[in-house]
Amino acid sequence: MGGNFDDWTTDYANYLDTPDGRADLVRQVKPLVRDATVIGFPAILGFKAETARQLAQELGVPVFEIPTLTPSIPGLRLFHALRRSLLARGGRITIGATVTGLDINNGRVTGVQAGTANGRARVIPADAVIMATGGFIRRRAGERLHGAHLRDNSRSARQQRKQA
Repeated sequence: MGGNFDDWTTDYANYLDTPDGRADLVRQVKPLVRDATVIGFPAILGFKAETARQLAQELGVPVFEIPTLTPSIPGLRLFHALRRSLLARGGRITIGATVTGLDINNGRVTGVQAGTANGRARVIPADAVIMATGGFIRRRAGERLHGAHLRDNSRSARQQRKQA
């Protein structure tokens, strides 16, 4: 690392997950800490959750990450944690498919109609489907689902359910 114009956030994150990477960072930053009570870094503090904790311990002050350009290391860190958890529980992740519709039986979503990366149409059966499209698209998609039960699990919807 260092001086290469093709270094990416993922390169730095992988490097900081190694003992040599952490040692290099601590060696360069520790003399600058002085009376700091916290240190902010670009969001590159490793893919492993323990990397930031180890750096904070070695620097002697709490550290936090400042969001930067893509690819988002905190987002990738979350994706990998969720992926490991889902797979450990027998779940399946499909990447590269384009959702074209939902299978709906008695008002309940029972699968996803998808076009796969090779262009074939298929139905992926499911006991549960997570529609993580964001508010605007979710509302528009909900208009087209004709009676399927969609539970809005956004923060505002959860707060409204608590108040009801």
